[in-house]
Amino acid sequence: MYKRNKSSRYLGDFPRLLARSSVENCSDFTLVDLTLGDFPRLLARSSVENCSDFTLVDLTLGDFPRLLARSSVENCSDFTLVDLTLGDFPRLLARSSVENCSDFTLVDLTLGDFPRLLARSSVENCSDFTLVDLTLGDFPRLLARSSVENCSDFTLVDLTLGDFPRLLARSSVENCSDFTLVDLTLGDFPRLLARSSVENCSDFTLVDLTLGDFPRLLARSSVENCSDFTLVDLTLGDFPRLLARSSVENCSDFTLVDLTLGDFPRLLARSSVEKCSDFTLVDLTLGDFPRLLARSSVENCSDFTLVDLTLGDFPRLLARSSVENCSDFTLVYLTLPPRDEGARIRKGNS
Repeated sequence: MYKRNKSSRYLGDFPRLLARSSVENCSDFTLVDLTLGDFPRLLARSSVENCSDFTLVDLTLGDFPRLLARSSVENCSDFTLVDLTLGDFPRLLARSSVENCSDFTLVDLTLGDFPRLLARSSVENCSDFTLVDLTLGDFPRLLARSSVENCSDFTLVDLTLGDFPRLLARSSVENCSDFTLVDLTLGDFPRLLARSSVENCSDFTLVDLTLGDFPRLLARSSVENCSDFTLVDLTLGDFPRLLARSSVENCSDFTLVDLTLGDFPRLLARSSVEKCSDFTLVDLTLGDFPRLLARSSVENCSDFTLVDLTLGDFPRLLARSSVENCSDFTLVYLTLPPRDEGARIRKGNS
């Protein structure tokens, strides 16, 4: 991959981005060091023949996150930069209108979690993903899709302790169904989707805990073959919207919860109902910044307890305990890593 720059492991460096060079097969990446004033820089993909070129876009502090929208070019290569005003922190999916590009190109921009992008290459059936590795102080989250025939295989990128992974490993089953949950060690940020190995790849167990990443979730509808997805769009000024799962028989339906600007990140508290349904919205004030949910050790991994976090604790993580039914979470307070040192861990009260 790339050699880490120790000087970037403190808050002042914000994101470090990789700029892809215009090589023949879009393989090389160049690390771009960002200064504090630049905040999130983004990569704009140029309309070259083999989706190789990336152009670095300098953003000022007032611009905050810009987004990339994929244009309807023949081989789904072009990206158009979208300017956003301050306070609009959406994470969007831009779908290309080409013949065989039915899936989504992920445009993933957040405040606090900084940008992570997946760029789909212009292969025949748009199966290949080109990994754009963006980090905050060397905290990468990676996902590499292999160019298999039916969009199945995923290659898991193993991250070391403290690297803040959000991982998803797809198994190479016949119709790209099975998902395997990636177990996270202490210090790893859990925000995972665990798909159960049911016959038609339907059931999902949602584990969505973020710090500054603000939830952007996909709710699968209760259709016969679990094909439809409902995208949670974020409108201007709505900050994070969340999904509230209704107490239906098989915990399928989702209800969108609109959040106002003043509430900053709200979180969902799951109640201990019989079939892992019912969510309760937790209103958070601005002073609380991100609160986190601590899952209690109940029989069927339901019940969440709200954890109040103070402003000074920047990265705060949840560590999942090895209980029988994937329940207990322990809150871990992390102090800001000094310039050349790792994070110091101390347990908080769950």
